[in-house]
Amino acid sequence: MLLPSSMVSLSRFAASATTAMTMTSIASLAQKSEAFHVSNIGTAGKPWGVDEYKLWRETRSKQRCYITDLAPRIQALGEIECDRTNARPFEVVQYGDLPHR
Repeated sequence: MLLPSSMVSLSRFAASATTAMTMTSIASLAQKSEAFHVSNIGTAGKPWGVDEYKLWRETRSKQRCYITDLAPRIQALGEIECDRTNARPFEVVQYGDLPHR
């Protein structure tokens, strides 16, 4: 199928604009990550202390929440029933507990 030349030009423009936006986003992320990169915390060869751990935690963003993101999915596995036998193939059991600071 042949495309009119105006559509070809438009598609080239869209591709170059997308590439430029992607490159800009990557450069922006690189600048942000350099500012808070783990290697910029503390002194090389010296174990981190309380201050370094505190600084590292302050630079992290929350990625997920156990209670809202994971727990409902785990509970849903325990409620699944087999269509033929009505058996539940998964048993949800608490096998440990992690203290949260």
